Amino acid sequence: EANVIRRRLGDSLGLARSLMGLAVVRARAGEHERSAALMEESLRLCRDLGDEATLAHALARRGDAARAQGHDDRARADYAEALLISQRVGARRVTVMCTEGLAALEGARERSE
Repeated sequence: EANVIRRRLGDSLGLARSLMGLAVVRARAGEHERSAALMEESLRLCRDLGDEATLAHALARRGDAARAQGHDDRARADYAEALLISQRVGARRVTVMCTEGLAALEGARERSE
């Protein structure tokens, strides 16, 4: 419902954020194709708007979804991009999310250093 309202109002940033949230919910429900489509729309909006903080958050969330599906290379790339952006814009929460995600990937490969 939020997405419908935000589209009607022309609230692109709000739409990008709610699409990201819905993508996370869909991924957790195992609806990976629908999740990916929602996340791609969110990322496109973030890039079009130039909102780097939300872009970093969306990339980190996409990394989480990729890691959960065993797509480690995709997850690593998303976390790395999000980490660079989050550090540049001072999005500390996203920096922590990315660091945790990258550490989990490396820990799974028994590369804890």
